[in-house]
Amino acid sequence: DDIDRLAIEIGECRHVGIEVLPPDINESYPEFAVVPGKNQIRFGMNAIKNVGSGAVEDILRAREEGHFNTLEDIFTRINPRVVNRKALESLIKAGALDGFSDRSTLLENMDSLLAFASRIQKERMAGQVGLFADDMVEEMTPKINLENATIIYNKQEQLKWERDLLGLYLSEHPLKTFETYLAELTMPISTLKPEMDGKAVVVGGAIVDKREITTKKGQKMAFVRIADLQSELEVILFPSVYQQTIGIWERDKVVMIKGKINSKDRDTGEIGQEIKILAD
Repeated sequence: DDIDRLAIEIGECRHVGIEVLPPDINESYPEFAVVPGKNQIRFGMNAIKNVGSGAVEDILRAREEGHFNTLEDIFTRINPRVVNRKALESLIKAGALDGFSDRSTLLENMDSLLAFASRIQKERMAGQVGLFADDMVEEMTPKINLENATIIYNKQEQLKWERDLLGLYLSEHPLKTFETYLAELTMPISTLKPEMDGKAVVVGGAIVDKREITTKKGQKMAFVRIADLQSELEVILFPSVYQQTIGIWERDKVVMIKGKINSKDRDTGEIGQEIKILAD
């Protein structure tokens, strides 16, 4: 429940060679758990936004019969009123069902998957399931036919889902694509020091957050947080710069910023510990 701390712990795991894997409907538990026999930790399902503890408990109950080998296994066993649309969408977007199909296809077929689960449950409640021998039931069990996705979500969009639902980028950081480029042209945020106040620098990172305000003169300016692979930093965009670049400042977009370091305390004018960039 502490995303900042979680990012540090996951970074430390990677540093010592422990892989932290995305959530998985077959391997995840409510909390983070070690993958048996492997140097890996599996993300806990309780840590996925919009997936309540009730849905997690229902998945674990359904899993007591054994691993889910097919989508039919999952949607025959879960209760669709507990693992509802919102929970299922978040599980898919967080990667928990990646072992069964790609996220675009699963999202396209959500209605069919939930309808299948509802139908099975109604039949079970009406006493139509469980009256036959196991092999007959297997032959009679309806199949899920997935329609091809009409909207294909790219890697960048899927990374945004991870950040929204897990609180951080897990499978890959959006900066990885630009790592070499930024290493050649920018200074890592972690190397900036308060005593560099007034120095012109170039920094790069993914946009984490943006806060827009209106000045006393009625002009818009913004405070933007960017993150590279190690650290975060606030960038101040005064009205002139903000007006020229207003369409750029979207979350997860990768930017390169030229500006001056500002580490002076607003009240005293003395050099403080907090570093900001005044963007040019």
